[in-house]
Amino acid sequence: MKKIIAGFFVMTMLLVLCACENKRSQKDPYENVIELATDARAVADVDEKYATADFADPEISDDEMPDGSAEPEPSEPTAEPTEEPEDPYFYTKKDGSVSLCNYNEVSYHKQNTEAEDTELQKKLDETREAVSKMEGKELTELTDELVAKYYEYKSVAALKDAYKKMIEESKEEKAETAYKNEILSYIVDNSCFNSDLTEKSCTYYASLYSYYNAQAVTKNMSFDQYVEEAYGTNAADFKKNIAKDATELACRTEALLAIAEAEKIEITDEIYEAKIKLYMEKFGYTDRELFEKEYSKDVIEFNILQDLAFDYVLGKARSV
Repeated sequence: MKKIIAGFFVMTMLLVLCACENKRSQKDPYENVIELATDARAVADVDEKYATADFADPEISDDEMPDGSAEPEPSEPTAEPTEEPEDPYFYTKKDGSVSLCNYNEVSYHKQNTEAEDTELQKKLDETREAVSKMEGKELTELTDELVAKYYEYKSVAALKDAYKKMIEESKEEKAETAYKNEILSYIVDNSCFNSDLTEKSCTYYASLYSYYNAQAVTKNMSFDQYVEEAYGTNAADFKKNIAKDATELACRTEALLAIAEAEKIEITDEIYEAKIKLYMEKFGYTDRELFEKEYSKDVIEFNILQDLAFDYVLGKARSV
């Protein structure tokens, strides 16, 4: 069940969190979790516990394994943040695991979403090169006839309008992702997590690791080869970045669930119906019964609750 919950939530959160190094505004109070998750022995344990036969996990050589087989000692919970937060804590979860900052006064920076001529020209050049290959000769420019022949548009002007719209939508999507990340990072950086998130972080690490490993399998590559080709880095550094993202996901989950509890957010039948349709569309499902069977209603509601908490924060956030 933990793997299913993590896998489903990780896929939704990947929309607002890239597998790259997130620079925190303060010293990360969970560096010990990162060290644990990136330790070769911990990685091996996580792989063995959570990996499935569907994924061809890369081998870990003997020289990467520390001596002995004892489990790593769990770290002590962090009682206080390493630095004084900018905003005072105003709510503490009942079990004492999270003390949230004042998320009702969060602001974010909205990025410029205007289309750029350089991006439009790049797309037109790529299209011209593609048509040149199909025509078997070098073309200096596109014509209405060629565009109508190979594309669903009747003219170069129509193709340009379609590209402009695509560029604008892409920029808006990237801007939305950026300010969502900014809001979530602010809440995490300025809240206090009093519980040990080692287990949750390792679970998210396993899901992220399996996700990227599956991408490697689809391309008939080893994990190391895929990471180097797709991200221009080595596997060891990439795993460290995954571990940081896993820790961030664990903190974000705790914070969003605490917000849902603080605001007494509940899932109505109407909300459940709307959200499950959205999830099915996002993950390519048409059979509702199959979707609910594979993820279970509890897992789906777990994710809906976090979505609702985030929607609440977004509704309060101010653009600056």
